[in-house]
Amino acid sequence: STMTGAGEKDTHDIKEGVSNEDMELRRVLKAVISPIVPYRNGDKVVWRGGLLSELVAHCMDMEATECCDLLESAASVIEDPDIRQQMGVYLLRCWDYVGPEVTWTGILGLEHDCSYSGSQNCSKSASKALEVAIALGGHLDGDTPIPPPPKAADSFDDLPRETLCRHRKMFGLPLSRFTDWPENHIDHMERIAKSGNEAGLFGNLQKISQALLSQLGIGANFEGTFKKQPPRTSVEISCVQIVASAAPPTGFLVPRELGSTANYIFQSIDASLSDVEFVVQKMLSPLRGVDLELVQNFACCRLFGASKIIGTVTACAEEVDDVGSFAALLLRSCKRFYGIHAKLVLSHAEKP
Repeated sequence: STMTGAGEKDTHDIKEGVSNEDMELRRVLKAVISPIVPYRNGDKVVWRGGLLSELVAHCMDMEATECCDLLESAASVIEDPDIRQQMGVYLLRCWDYVGPEVTWTGILGLEHDCSYSGSQNCSKSASKALEVAIALGGHLDGDTPIPPPPKAADSFDDLPRETLCRHRKMFGLPLSRFTDWPENHIDHMERIAKSGNEAGLFGNLQKISQALLSQLGIGANFEGTFKKQPPRTSVEISCVQIVASAAPPTGFLVPRELGSTANYIFQSIDASLSDVEFVVQKMLSPLRGVDLELVQNFACCRLFGASKIIGTVTACAEEVDDVGSFAALLLRSCKRFYGIHAKLVLSHAEKP
């Protein structure tokens, strides 16, 4: 019988320009990382989950961590950036709690008590899932805009979503697909998209950063800077909640997994700044004309993507570790950011 589930209704958007190898690997991996969602089997609706969801539900933290490692290795060979990002979203959703009223079946067919979920005890694998999801989302690439094609449109808003997706793939950048996320996330993303966010550009890193800020709240040092706390239900991610609520080591106040997640975010920021720094220092001087303009614009977009992440996580930086190392790393990133930006401004001034 034909069975369809989450994300299948817009599969045609993925197939365009994607190799058969990528589509086949996507099909195989979905059996491993499918979240617990309803599937239509003829006239019936049944709930099913993939292997990872089943491991998490049974408190099999070490096995779930190994499954995340396997997924990272397998999905990294997929060439299509949209499929990689989709795999990262599905991975995060494997920790979602569906409630005791739902009866579902997993791949292994293990007996499962629907009134209990073991996801809260899987903090190590949840931390690993966040790392893998950030990597599959292209780190900061998922949040980096691209310059609009010459003579094709004056802005991102003038480009059809299909055209924008095609141009982003040319740069190796993914485009978020709203239907991969739960309904409450979709509503929030569509509201932001209508406010002018490049056809709804949400990378995995940006979503995780927003969820981290929502979970931890604005730190005491920034209470006067931000007028209101970020929304919770529209950006909550179960993996982030589990990592933030894990038991800290003896003598510490913050869970070790939360510090690891913050370190993944910093590594993405640092890598993106390193890329732009290399371009600004080594590539701009010999370029002329249209080539120079394209590289300058792309460097600006990369810096803008980095600034979004830095601006999001700075507000809760004091809450992610006991010694303030993450806040210090963000300060170092800001220093690099302004140095790179100054050189880019000089490049525009010298060769407008």
